[in-house]
Amino acid sequence: MLSSSGSLGSFSSRIDMAYALGLMSKNVVHDLNILRKIRNDFAHVSKPLTFEEDGLRSRCFALAVMPFPAGLKARSRFCRSMVIAANEIEFARLDLTKCQVRANYNGEKTATSLNELKKFVEDRFSVDLSNSI
Repeated sequence: MLSSSGSLGSFSSRIDMAYALGLMSKNVVHDLNILRKIRNDFAHVSKPLTFEEDGLRSRCFALAVMPFPAGLKARSRFCRSMVIAANEIEFARLDLTKCQVRANYNGEKTATSLNELKKFVEDRFSVDLSNSI
């Protein structure tokens, strides 16, 4: 599932899953997606880039999880947002509790529920379901 070809193989899909599970707020997800795009801008270009290039600069100025001091440069906005996002991910991780593995299914609860439903239907509608279920 976490391999590069798995359903959660991309950073984008992991961000979406974290949001769907309630682990990340909408504004953190917004910034994580921008940070992801900035990372991709640097990773998939063969020429040297700086944060002051138009596309990267505008992405950095779209980061909005916290107010930035006036005059803060694009790279500083990126770095601060990255630290905040990393902290939010860590705080979410620390808040998690491990799920308990469910006991093996034995059918007892289902049989009890089915018998209760059967009795209700028989009593309510005056029908005999003894040979039906």
